Amino acid sequence: MSQSPNSSLVLLSGGLDSSASLAFLVDQGVNTHALFIDYGQKAAARERLASQRVAEVYRTPWMEIKIDWLGKLGKSALTEPLRVLPLFDPSDLDSIRTVQESAVAVWVPNRNGVFAMVAAAVAEARSIEAITLGLNAEEAVTFSDNSEEFLKRTEKLLEFSTRSKVRLICPTVRETKREIVNRLRSLKSGVFPWDWVWACYQGGDIACGRCESCVRFKRAIQ
Repeated sequence: MSQSPNSSLVLLSGGLDSSASLAFLVDQGVNTHALFIDYGQKAAARERLASQRVAEVYRTPWMEIKIDWLGKLGKSALTEPLRVLPLFDPSDLDSIRTVQESAVAVWVPNRNGVFAMVAAAVAEARSIEAITLGLNAEEAVTFSDNSEEFLKRTEKLLEFSTRSKVRLICPTVRETKREIVNRLRSLKSGVFPWDWVWACYQGGDIACGRCESCVRFKRAIQ
């Protein structure tokens, strides 16, 4: 990965990847800011709370932008109240067909692309050098917008769409969730706030434990 920026706006959902990215940047001495995006997702309230709490732990200024029109574009199980989320057993994570079907069910049209453009506009306006997305190599297998190639090509676009040539980075893009967890356990900047992370696609009082995101998180931390 290229040299760390002096400042970065972290798209902080409160999940493992984005929270870990924030933690790693703080560990590197980067001046961080946090942006939470409400796009009409079922878990918005729980994600918002997790995002705020993680930002507080790392003394990172936090802001929110609402773009609920994005969730209304498609029929994603992440946003449609009546659409049921696929349920997983741990063994299902090793089935390419199952995870591909899940990816179709939860896909939100151009979500990470929209997120990157929104965050880049905020970063440029506030003279922040870079934006950070929480991505990982594990889910890049079925979600192309989690991949390092997506990161590189989107950053290339930002060279033309922002006057300050906002960078796009991700400290976790080459790692599986298990590798991310292992690196978090050796942080110099203190103990990672595991209790505040919200990995569930649902927005209940407690995590469902059966959606793909929950099962991946549980496998990673065991």
